[in-house]
Amino acid sequence: MLFKLTLRIRLIATMAMLGFLITAVGLLGIYGMREDHGTLEQVYSNQLASSIAINNSKNFLNRARFGLDRAVFHPDAADVGKTVSRAKGFIDDSNKEWQRYLALPRDGEEAELAKTLEVERNRYINDGMLALATAVEQMNVERIEALSMKEMTALYGTFDKASVALDDYQLSTAKHGYDESGRLFDMLMWVSGASVVLGVLLAAVSSWLLLRAIMRPLDHALGHFDAMAHGDLSTRVVVDRDDEMGALLKGLATMQQQLATTVRSVRDSSMSIASASSEIAAGNMNLSSRTEAQASGLEETASSLEELTTTVQHNADNVRQANNVARSASEVAVRGGQLVSEVVQTMGAIDASSKRIVDIISTIDGIAFQTN
Repeated sequence: MLFKLTLRIRLIATMAMLGFLITAVGLLGIYGMREDHGTLEQVYSNQLASSIAINNSKNFLNRARFGLDRAVFHPDAADVGKTVSRAKGFIDDSNKEWQRYLALPRDGEEAELAKTLEVERNRYINDGMLALATAVEQMNVERIEALSMKEMTALYGTFDKASVALDDYQLSTAKHGYDESGRLFDMLMWVSGASVVLGVLLAAVSSWLLLRAIMRPLDHALGHFDAMAHGDLSTRVVVDRDDEMGALLKGLATMQQQLATTVRSVRDSSMSIASASSEIAAGNMNLSSRTEAQASGLEETASSLEELTTTVQHNADNVRQANNVARSASEVAVRGGQLVSEVVQTMGAIDASSKRIVDIISTIDGIAFQTN
């Protein structure tokens, strides 16, 4: 079944699996960073801000309490009024910090604890600190002693207990967030490690399979090429796969068959050429003997041609002499023609004279006949 998968499909499948693992690890990393960022954002923007606001509020209340205690121990001091006013200012600053805390988001349990703390805080401020400030301003020593020695301690105790409960809850919430972040970190570490190990194993197995799918047929093909290079075309090319390497082996088998056919054709042609060469060699030897005979004949012909040339030259001399004689004869003939013309003219004149003589004789005969 594996041999029927093409190399293209194997490569695509391997790259797809590796890409999936890389994407999964990347998404897990992004998820982990996002969760860590959310936890840090929760700690920074909510829990840390809440703790800072609550602590600032408590610090301002403590400073106000310290100022009021100073006024209680020195009620006749010249600046006792300023001390009380400064303490009230710290109480106002504490209220501002408390309102800043109340503006932050809270879950249900923290809201209940904050509500309890707010009640105890208001009692501590109104029934304790502001009442003590009023008693100091009024120089009510009995009220000052009752508040500072008994009531303030009880009010601060309940206030501090509610404050500690809220602090403990915020600390436990922060610890819970840290624990969740740690568990998420451990989970991501295990998943990432497992993904890396799986990716390495997958890459190793895929590499081994791909090398096996590529190198074995290549070694097979190289062995056949080496055999062909040494002139061995008889080895059988085994094609046992349907992928690209199988197509390569099929092409190699076809090439081997074509080469064998070509070699046989060349061998047959070589034998034909050898036979024809033998015949050509025999013909060349026959032609050589004939050529030698023709060369002898040509030598004889050349000798005859030399004699013929001598004869032709002699004939040429005779022709020149005959030509001269012919020219002389032509001149004589011309002169003879002229003489013949003159003779013809003379004969014409004689003929005319003869005709006249005949006429005269006829006339004489007529006259003689008439006379008789």
